[in-house]
Amino acid sequence: MAKIAGRTGGVKGFTIDGVPYEVEGSVTWQRARFKRTTSEGLTGPTGHKRENSTPYLELTIPYKLGVDLADLEAISNSTVQVDLYNGAILLVRAGYQVGDLEPDGDEGNVTLRIETVEEIQEL
Repeated sequence: MAKIAGRTGGVKGFTIDGVPYEVEGSVTWQRARFKRTTSEGLTGPTGHKRENSTPYLELTIPYKLGVDLADLEAISNSTVQVDLYNGAILLVRAGYQVGDLEPDGDEGNVTLRIETVEEIQEL
């Protein structure tokens, strides 16, 4: 079996409206605007139902000199791109920041969550 050279996971690059940011750790995302859950009946599973959900992208960035929380809180109708080491590109259009930005002084980072009304594209 052949080995794959180089990294196969992790974040290579991250930009918001073309402005690059560093990433600390991993990125998680939900790309679809709905999810399916199993419907249970008296005799067991009877099928599935579709529930609405909001596509999101969540990652942790280092909180250091040059990172302005006000700029991150102001993210609205923005284009966000995440380049992964496996070659995939995540593209968010019309993205907006949600939740509280709470810097972690011990770790020196802040978690950023961006949601969108559109589907997150995987290129």
